[in-house]
Amino acid sequence: MAEHFNGGAAAFEVDVRIRNKADFFVWTQIHGQVFDRDHRGEPVLVEGVLRDVGARKQAELALAERENRLATLIRSLHDTVIVLDTGGLVVQCHVPEDGPTPVLPTALSGDRETSYLDLVSPEVAARVTEAIGRIFEDGRPVDFVAGQRQEGETGASTVHFKISVGALYADGDLPSGFLLVARDVTLLKEAEERALDAAGHDPLTGLLNRRSLDERLAQALHGAGRRQSAGGVLYLDLDHFKEVNDRYGHEAGDALLREVSVRLAASLRQNDTLARIGGDEFVVIVEDLGPDPETAASHLARVAEGVRAALAEPYAFSDLRPGISPSIGTALFFGNGLSPREILRHADQAMYQAKRSGRNRVLHYREPGPAESFFGSGI
Repeated sequence: MAEHFNGGAAAFEVDVRIRNKADFFVWTQIHGQVFDRDHRGEPVLVEGVLRDVGARKQAELALAERENRLATLIRSLHDTVIVLDTGGLVVQCHVPEDGPTPVLPTALSGDRETSYLDLVSPEVAARVTEAIGRIFEDGRPVDFVAGQRQEGETGASTVHFKISVGALYADGDLPSGFLLVARDVTLLKEAEERALDAAGHDPLTGLLNRRSLDERLAQALHGAGRRQSAGGVLYLDLDHFKEVNDRYGHEAGDALLREVSVRLAASLRQNDTLARIGGDEFVVIVEDLGPDPETAASHLARVAEGVRAALAEPYAFSDLRPGISPSIGTALFFGNGLSPREILRHADQAMYQAKRSGRNRVLHYREPGPAESFFGSGI
């Protein structure tokens, strides 16, 4: 209004509260202009139109109140809440003041528009992209759990988040944006892992863990002596696994370990025992190889070579050179008094010799005689 009175606008429009005849205040919009001024240029005649805008004003106030309540609610959450437009740009972002968040520390600095691709780690961004694609297809929200390495007071650790991605709708059937809610579920994930460990299974792959392996190997040693039939152990380690973690991230490394587990299970007999004992190390127990040492060694060699070939096939990391492959050490047992720890140590020694000999190969442990190597040639 002041701008119009000073000659800066052709007309004015203003919302005011006016007392009506019933002695109630009502919201009124005045649209008017100055029709006459005195010799000093001051307005002396103003004409305009008054319109009752009470319903609109009540709707605006109700909307503002709902937005304030929602903002207060979001600020009280310990979850990360991100609102995206359909192009993936961040419209709104709430990051809890305390506790972990999947948002990168420098992602929201500066005034430029921020995409969720810049907001979170590449592993989480890939999962969000996949979730948005699925929402466009069927409209249903998508939940997933993702791990992210974060620095803390005691060093780096993996924090697990449950991330929910859902569509926001304004008009029509197509999403007008997306809502991401990320909750720290690290304690729950650790509890699940402890429960799996107590049950004797590796939480990442579902395979047997080291404790269960020791029990199964002790049983296999006893059975070999009772049945007079040799058994064998394959101790394998993935070549160049560290490069996958360094280049693609720990989530990619975990996905690779799960894929290796699937390939291992597919290449073994149903009664063979498969375990992950930590990192990228796996152990296979093969039983009932027969009473003859040469025949048993030959059979174990075929099993080991089948495993090596299956794990040396290309993975998704096709640009990694050299590629992923296994180094495998093998050892036979006949129930002759060796402990599970000694059998595993023999196979482990053979595996490390396979690595030192060039990787992607199988070496067999044998007891050394005078002037003999501990390791047989690649079997």
